[in-house]
Amino acid sequence: MPDLKGAKGKRFYVLHSPEDFIPIKMAETARDELKAKGAEVGYATYEGGHGWRGDVYGLMRAGFAYLAGDTKRK
Repeated sequence: MPDLKGAKGKRFYVLHSPEDFIPIKMAETARDELKAKGAEVGYATYEGGHGWRGDVYGLMRAGFAYLAGDTKRK
C-alpha cells in the first residue's frame, strides 16, 4: 500500500466480496491500516465474487452516503 500519512481525518469505504479471487484479507488489511492511520473507514462485503452482484445500486448508495458523512444510512 502507498504511504498513508495523508489518510488521517479522511473517509474511505471498502467494499469487497469474500468469494472474490482477490483475497478478502487485502480488503481487511486496507481497512485496518487506514484506521490505524486515523482515517474513518466504512467496510462492507457482498456475496457473489468478482464484479458487483445483488443490489448494486443499494451498495453504491450506502458507500456514497458513508463518504458524504451520513452515518445513519448503511
